[in-house]
Amino acid sequence: MDLLYTTIKIKLSFEKPIIISSPFLYIFRSILGKELKYLSCVLKSASCDTCKLRFQCAYSILFETPIDKSSTSLQGRNRAPSPYFIQAVYGKNIPIQSMYLEATFIDKSIDFIPYFILAIKRGGDFGVYKDRIKYIPTYILDNKEYPINSDLPSLINNIYKYTDSKSLIEKELQIYLKTPFRYKKQGRYTSDIDINDILIACKRRLDMLYEFYSSNQHKCQLDLIDNFEINKDIHWEDNSRFSKRQNTKMQLGGVVGNIKVKALFQESHLSLLNGGVLFGIGKNISFGLGNMHIEGIL
Repeated sequence: MDLLYTTIKIKLSFEKPIIISSPFLYIFRSILGKELKYLSCVLKSASCDTCKLRFQCAYSILFETPIDKSSTSLQGRNRAPSPYFIQAVYGKNIPIQSMYLEATFIDKSIDFIPYFILAIKRGGDFGVYKDRIKYIPTYILDNKEYPINSDLPSLINNIYKYTDSKSLIEKELQIYLKTPFRYKKQGRYTSDIDINDILIACKRRLDMLYEFYSSNQHKCQLDLIDNFEINKDIHWEDNSRFSKRQNTKMQLGGVVGNIKVKALFQESHLSLLNGGVLFGIGKNISFGLGNMHIEGIL
């Protein structure tokens, strides 16, 4: 079971120091959407939901992600899970002059990376926040910077392979939930999570990605872990963003913090966790939520 993906890394250098107090990607995603639509939309008067070009448009594929309503995983819905996952690395509540973005594109969305990069560049020309602070983006490849105006460096396509092996190995993992993990249990968002909840979230994410972005659409297998030692330092973090589309403020809270867990893991468990690190877990992943890092998995 394979998923094709490509990861790019971009540095944003601001014209003057900025202080980021709320999640940067909440604002940056709106900038990207605006610029992507400007760059790719050729039928300005059409609605994305009914546009005849919605399956070929960079904005539509990356931000609306249309599907037909016969999907087995999302019955009755007309949007698939986002085919890209973006992370932002920066210092919070301190003056910073630069920051890094890392974006992972899955399957057909890889073709739209040039649009994505141009949208980032246009966003820098107009600036961010109320002060319209401009930034200059550069590629980061092999720890070297390349001007955004130069030819796109050769990008390497990678393949994520899920394994369903039940071979056991004892591991002690340190799991870092770096951005809010929005997880529903019995129909309600909760911060009462353990390793099985994280595994369930990984399986849900990968099952949907395989359905929409892989020719092999088998479901991932998951046997819950019966016995484990766990030490949690986690809490619920609330953040909000204003949605222009819905004309309302949205709450995007979730669980952040660290979890240490020791258990007998199947190889399939570790494979699921690796997928969660690569592609994010939980709700609202396209806003930068569900960013997870794991130490000790290899």
